[in-house]
Amino acid sequence: MAFDVANPNEINQDNSDSSNDDSSSDDNNDSDDESSGSSGSDESVSSTVKVSKITAKILSKPNAAVKVGTVFEPYVLGFYSETLDDGKFSWNFGDGTVEEYADNKKVSHIYDYPGEYLVVLTYYRSILSTIPDVQSKFSVKVIPADIVISNVGDLSDFFVEISNNSKYEADLSKWAIASDVQYYILPDNTLILPGKKITLSPRMTGLNISDKASLKLFFPNRQLAYDYGNMLAEQAVETSKSSESSKLSEESLTAQAGKSRKSIKIGNEKNEILKTDEIIDSNIEVTNADITEESKVSIQEEIETENLKATAINALPESKDRNFTYFGGLALLIVLAVVSVVWFRRFSNIADGDGQSISLNNKAKNKILERKESADDYEILDG
Repeated sequence: MAFDVANPNEINQDNSDSSNDDSSSDDNNDSDDESSGSSGSDESVSSTVKVSKITAKILSKPNAAVKVGTVFEPYVLGFYSETLDDGKFSWNFGDGTVEEYADNKKVSHIYDYPGEYLVVLTYYRSILSTIPDVQSKFSVKVIPADIVISNVGDLSDFFVEISNNSKYEADLSKWAIASDVQYYILPDNTLILPGKKITLSPRMTGLNISDKASLKLFFPNRQLAYDYGNMLAEQAVETSKSSESSKLSEESLTAQAGKSRKSIKIGNEKNEILKTDEIIDSNIEVTNADITEESKVSIQEEIETENLKATAINALPESKDRNFTYFGGLALLIVLAVVSVVWFRRFSNIADGDGQSISLNNKAKNKILERKESADDYEILDG
C-alpha cells in the first residue's frame, strides 16, 4: 500500500534555501533588517516541521480459517509521518510462533486450531536495538474451515460443487482440487459467502468421472481439507450397516411377534383357568347360599350320630373279646333252637302214640311257656 508523505530531505532543502536568501539580504541592508530577516526565517521553519512520535498499526482481516494462511501487514510511521521500511519488525502471532524481519513487508501465518489470538507487532529502528520504539496489537478470530465438496456430476458433466458451511465468508485463494491423476488450483479472490456454494465446470478443472473415487480438497499449504472419496467409502459402509441393521430389526420383530403370540395363547389359557376358578367359586358360593337352616340342623344331627358311632366303637373291648362274645351269643341261639325243636317233637310224639287227639289245657300251655322264658334268660358265662 502506497501513502503520499512529504520527503524530509526536501523540507531540509527548503529551509537551507531560505537561510541563504536571508543572509544575502543582510549584506545589503542595515542591522535592523538583519534581525527582521532572521526572525522571518525562524517562522518559516516552525510552520513546516511537525515533530511527533513513531506509530504502528497491523492491517488484516478480523476472521481467519484453520489451516488457511492469514496475511498481516505492518503500517509503521516515523517522526515526520513517513513510512518506516527499515529496522527490526518482530511478530508474535499468539499461538507460540514468533518471527522477525529486517524490512517492512506482509507476513502470512497459519493457525492449526480455532480460537481468538492476539497478534503483537514490535518495531525497533535499529536491528541491534533491544528497546522497542513502538508496539501494536491486533485480535484475530480463527474458525474451523468448514469447506467441503458437497456434490459432483456424472459421466456427461462432471462438475464439482464446493460448499461453505460456516457462518463467515471464505477465501479459497490458492486452494486445490485434486485426484490421483489431475489437480486444479483455485485463483486468487475466489470467495464463498456464508452458507453458500460454488460450482466448478469440468472445462475449468479438467476433472472427469474417473477422478471421483480419489477426489480431494486441499488448503493453500497443501494440507488435506476434505476427502470426498473417503466420504463415499464411509457412506457405502454406513449403507451396508443400515441394511444389516434393518434385516436384524425385521428378524427381531418376527421373533417378538412369535413371543407375543405365545404370550397371548398362554394368557388366554390363564384367563380360561381363572374363569373356571371363578365359576367354581361362584358355584360354591351359590351352594353355600342355598343351605337352609333345616339343612344345617340335619347336617348337625348326622355329625352327632357319627360321633356316637365312633364313641361306641371306641368303647368296645379289644378285637379278641369282641369275637368271643359274638361266637358265644351265636352258640346260645343254636342251643335254644335245638331245645325248642326237641320239645316240640316230644309233645307231637305223645299225641300220635295214644291215637287220640290230646288237647292241652291252659295249664300245660302256661307251663311250656314258662320253660321257654326260663331258657331265654340263660346267660353265657366266660370260662
